[in-house]
Amino acid sequence: MRTLNRKSKPVRGLLLAAVLLGLLSCSERPAPEAIARGFVDACAEAVQQRRPNALRDLIATDYRDAEGRTGQEVLGIAAGYLLRNRSVHLITRIQSAEQRDERIAATVLAALAGRPVDDVALLPSMDADIYWFDVELVEEDGDWRVISAAWRPALVDDFLAP
Repeated sequence: MRTLNRKSKPVRGLLLAAVLLGLLSCSERPAPEAIARGFVDACAEAVQQRRPNALRDLIATDYRDAEGRTGQEVLGIAAGYLLRNRSVHLITRIQSAEQRDERIAATVLAALAGRPVDDVALLPSMDADIYWFDVELVEEDGDWRVISAAWRPALVDDFLAP
C-alpha cells in the first residue's frame, strides 16, 4: 500500500472539494433563466418543425390564462398560426425570468418570420410578427410547462434596444 506524503494532501483536498461541489451542483435546481431558456427553445423547435403535438406537451394540464383560455384553446391558436404560415422561423430574447414560489415567471420577446432571421438588424426589412410573451411555467411530471400566458404586440425597436 502506498502512503501519501504531505504534498499530496492539498491535491486530495482539492479533488474532494471538486467532487462535493459537483454533487451539490447536480442536486440544485437550474436557474430560472436556464429553465425559461429551455422552455423557449423547446417551443421554438416545435413551431419551426411545425409540430403542434410537441407544443401540446409544453402546456400544463390545468392551463388557464387571464383571458379564460384553456390549454386546448391556446394550442388551437398556435396550430392555426402554423396553418396560415407556410414557414415559421423564430428569434427570441428572454427579457426576465424569476422564481415565484414553485413557478417561473418569464417575459420573452419573440419575432416570427417566414424566413430565417440570422441577425436582428434584418428585422426591419422583414414582414415578421413580433410579440412580448409573459409566461408562467410550472413543473409537471418532471418537465416545465406553461400554465398561463399573455401576449401583446411588440416593435422591431424592442429587439434593437440594448
